[in-house]
Amino acid sequence: MGVTKDRIRAMPRFADAAEETLQAAAGLFNLRRFEPGEVLIRQGLAADRFLIIESGHVKWERRANPDAPSLLDIYGPCETPGELALRLGVPNPASAVALTEGVAMFMFRDHYNTLLMGDDGIFRRTERCITDRAYSLWGRIEAAGIASVESRISAFLYRLVLKFGVCGPDGSITVPFVLSRGELASAVNCRRETAGRVMTAWEKKGWAKDLGDRLILAAPVLKDFEGSFGVREQYFGSGCARCRDCGIV
Repeated sequence: MGVTKDRIRAMPRFADAAEETLQAAAGLFNLRRFEPGEVLIRQGLAADRFLIIESGHVKWERRANPDAPSLLDIYGPCETPGELALRLGVPNPASAVALTEGVAMFMFRDHYNTLLMGDDGIFRRTERCITDRAYSLWGRIEAAGIASVESRISAFLYRLVLKFGVCGPDGSITVPFVLSRGELASAVNCRRETAGRVMTAWEKKGWAKDLGDRLILAAPVLKDFEGSFGVREQYFGSGCARCRDCGIV
């Protein structure tokens, strides 16, 4: 199955693109299906492809050494891991590793630049998305300064809730994937054992439930994200962080 104009237009990034641009993009994009653990972008290599996630979730992780990957972020539908390096023409600063199965679309850098410079609609949305990502990074740096490990874990999970959470009738939120205790620990800069203790305590209280392929967070812990844990929504960027609901005008 190829990449059609309608398939591209369904991505908020391309919603304002001209018809002739969409027609050209349909001939330039390729599809890539991925499985958990597959490397889509490799740290240190030249950033030579524009990749946009259509479905599934991808980890953005950096390895200071082979045994110590640091989880920097999670990307989902409509997000574009590695785009800033592509724009700057520098090597990839981290790796994009599939967290779930999914589908991505990609094109080569020269084609990306041609579309970007040739269509004002794509350019405006691209600049907004990159600006939002920078703002979100500032927020995560702020959140990293929180003293309590429990609050740092809350901040990270709250970001996942804002980006990917699906509301349940009982007020709970489902995040459609799970992270290992080691991944969670690396994301908030704490020991694996500490992250494990926090999550185990929440599970005993009924605040969190790991179902193997998804994480359910109950209403009490969600309330605490905004209350006693001191987590604020401005840590995570503007509404564009949830690309599926992108409302750029």
